[in-house]
Amino acid sequence: MDPERREKCNPPQAAHGSKHSRPGEDHDGEKEWARKERAREELARGEWAKEEHAREERAREDWNKEELAREKRAREARIKEERAREGRVKEDRAKEERAMGERTRDDRAGETQSAGTGLERLGRLFGLGSSGDQRSQNQAGQIRELEGWGYTEEDPVQAAETQIRKLQNQLHVAGTQIGRLQNQLQDAASHVRSEQHTSRQLHQQVQLMESERETMSLRIKSLEAQIREVQARAFEGIAGDSWAAGDDNTVRAELESLQRRAKAWAKKYAIEDLADIDGLPLDERESLVRFLAQVVRLRPNAQNPLEHLASGPMKKKSPVMCLQGLLTHHVYANIISRPFFVLGSVGETLQTVCTSIRKGETLSLLLAAPPPRSRRQHSNPHRLVDEGESHLWRSKTLRLLATPPPNTQQCDGALTYHTSQTGVCRAFGVEFYNSPVRHLIAASHKAGAGDADEPSTPCLADLDALMQQAGELASRLWSRRTALGTRSLAELSSEPFTIRSPLIKAHPLHRLYDDDARCDGWSVSVVTHPAVLGFGSGDGRDYSTPRVWTKGEVWLTEKI
Repeated sequence: MDPERREKCNPPQAAHGSKHSRPGEDHDGEKEWARKERAREELARGEWAKEEHAREERAREDWNKEELAREKRAREARIKEERAREGRVKEDRAKEERAMGERTRDDRAGETQSAGTGLERLGRLFGLGSSGDQRSQNQAGQIRELEGWGYTEEDPVQAAETQIRKLQNQLHVAGTQIGRLQNQLQDAASHVRSEQHTSRQLHQQVQLMESERETMSLRIKSLEAQIREVQARAFEGIAGDSWAAGDDNTVRAELESLQRRAKAWAKKYAIEDLADIDGLPLDERESLVRFLAQVVRLRPNAQNPLEHLASGPMKKKSPVMCLQGLLTHHVYANIISRPFFVLGSVGETLQTVCTSIRKGETLSLLLAAPPPRSRRQHSNPHRLVDEGESHLWRSKTLRLLATPPPNTQQCDGALTYHTSQTGVCRAFGVEFYNSPVRHLIAASHKAGAGDADEPSTPCLADLDALMQQAGELASRLWSRRTALGTRSLAELSSEPFTIRSPLIKAHPLHRLYDDDARCDGWSVSVVTHPAVLGFGSGDGRDYSTPRVWTKGEVWLTEKI
């Protein structure tokens, strides 16, 4: 923001000695100005994002038009070249036909001349038109001359036959050339038809791109409307509550941080080979398999339901994936998905009250009596309390619980909500550590059962730190008016995988790119992290449309 604008936006500062000022009035003005300033920055950021998106769309359209123009010019050049080639072929064929006709005429003329010369010599040989002695002398001399030249009486016939054979060979060569030229002409015609088909396809693509451009224009208008709505909400919320501030990107970053920590813990402490559990007693092995069924899709009607985890690239990574999946399932099921997890049974009661308020059953719950028949029949259209109010009640209740009394000191021995949360999270860590999952932890990292008061091993200490991080994150999330939900194995494995799924993503070991569809249609085998969905907004609206905070991470199998 430029200095002039900031100077104009700065609220007037009241003098400390003014008789009209009240204690705290300057501080409230500064807070009001800061909130308005944040709203203006959000407005400017939204406008900049809209302009940047429009610039990208215009650049993409210009590039597409240039690409189509280049393709059209190249196609026209190819067609022109093919036509020139056809013209050259026709000219060569005409030249060959003319040359062949000239050679044929010359050969026929030569044959006629050779035949006349032979007859003349034969006449001289037989002395036609001379006297007897002179005729004999001439015949003798001519015979000697013909013998010296190698001629016989059959020479003219043989020469004609030789010439005929030559003409036949030339005719055969000409027919071969004509056939080759006809094949070239057919190939050229086929190429022209192919180019015409390509031209029609490009025309269809242009029409499709025009349609997509219109669709994108409508989408941009819709996004602009949404941006204006969000900006309006931001202005409305300037004077609202900012106790648990944080947008969706902040929530995603914290959830991803927790996921990375769970993956690192599983990679550090998991056993090396899943075959190690084959040596367990039968009851303990069955207990572990039932425990794994929360995150692993077992092979039905098989002697070893975990057989598909010991093949291919999954063989060495299956212990880590199973341990990570069980850990994240335990964390989300017992901590992050439960707003009142710190209060134990009391928390369950509060959760029941919150759910009842959302369903409009507050009055019947408090009176411990079933709702009237009319309310049972028309519960949805005539709710006593809407869903936004129930989430507001939940968030305010958690804020009151998490905020210590003003006179409480940290050195006091009183049990606070924070200390209770620390103890509950530690107990959840010990519970997980001592569950059947202990068979997936390497023996070198185990030193007996964990202590609920103090971690006894580095493995349990790291697990306790992870649980504390999950507890802090849950408290921050549920102190907002937004809500969250999770999707685990039962929901994520109901349909085959697709790369464009909005809820799940393939494990990094599959090495799939953004549009890589090699694993489309495969089945979900292991859920290493559940999908997390967000509901509602900071001002208590729109709880019906979920948005994905974190996609579920899954390992895929072509066939279970």
